[in-house]
Amino acid sequence: MTLTKENKVIERKLRKVGNSLAVTIPMEVLQQIGLKEGDTLEFDTQGEKVTMKKKQEVITESFMELVKGICDKNDEALKELVDK
Repeated sequence: MTLTKENKVIERKLRKVGNSLAVTIPMEVLQQIGLKEGDTLEFDTQGEKVTMKKKQEVITESFMELVKGICDKNDEALKELVDK
């Protein structure tokens, strides 16, 4: 999802949170890269430049739903295999 075709510089200050430092991510950026609370971020550092992106899940929720559907549909056959 792209909100703008032009590059934009947005500044944020680091804040102390406990023993760590934290930075808030503007809603515009969250929407642009499809982030929501609970998502995992990856940081790629190259010298003084850092690229942040949403970590892609290896097993997605839709895949797990598909597997559950297959297991539910074939429950009897799977139980018979366990008994053999």
